[in-house]
Amino acid sequence: MNENTLNILLCEGNEDLGVIIREYLNSKNYHADLFTDVKSAVSAFEKNNYSMSVLDIKLFDGFDLINKMHEKDPDIYILLLLPKAYTLPSERKNIEKEGYLYKPFSVSDLASIIKIKNRNKNRKNSDKSKGGRFEPKNTDIFEIGNYTFEVQRRQLIREDRSIRLTNKEAELLHILAEHANSITDRNVFIDKIWNYEGEYYSKSRSMDVYICKLRKHLEKDSKINIVNIHGRGYNLIAPVKKTL
Repeated sequence: MNENTLNILLCEGNEDLGVIIREYLNSKNYHADLFTDVKSAVSAFEKNNYSMSVLDIKLFDGFDLINKMHEKDPDIYILLLLPKAYTLPSERKNIEKEGYLYKPFSVSDLASIIKIKNRNKNRKNSDKSKGGRFEPKNTDIFEIGNYTFEVQRRQLIREDRSIRLTNKEAELLHILAEHANSITDRNVFIDKIWNYEGEYYSKSRSMDVYICKLRKHLEKDSKINIVNIHGRGYNLIAPVKKTL
């Protein structure tokens, strides 16, 4: 097998559907190993190196095994296949490394998600090889209530304590600060930050999780509030001033 081939672990309870997915992915020059039970899939995962996993959520009793997959390989991307009307947990720590696709779906849509995630991963690896860890270039500094937000350093500072934000947290807060005390449409955040990362529902859920994290970071100042305007977007209500 070519060492550059994208290896995919496929765990699907419906064997007929699993064969269709496997053959289609293989026709797209991926290599998919099909398993119809969790025990075999987990055993293969522990023995082999997979770049992605496509998992039928109905085969898994909760997320314990899926969380263990993330722990074993923090870089793996897991695409969950969900039955219609399946209710996902409100928050999961590995949401950035997961995507969701509801049944019934087109195998071409599934292949498109895999292609996009693989392209993004290759781009990130290329960026690392060119210059190490990505750092924002914007040098703006904002006073947000009692906090100072340094965009380039991704630092949120209050008194003598500082919080190092993740890239997405910093990008979200930057957009919110730029448009403080006015509503910013959800699609603005999704287009600028998530772009090609999976389907709209997954991106929207991911954004909501990061908004919750920002609220937690800013909770020490009661004058600051990030308000969800249902069906429209978010509004950072706070005294905000750009100092640089």
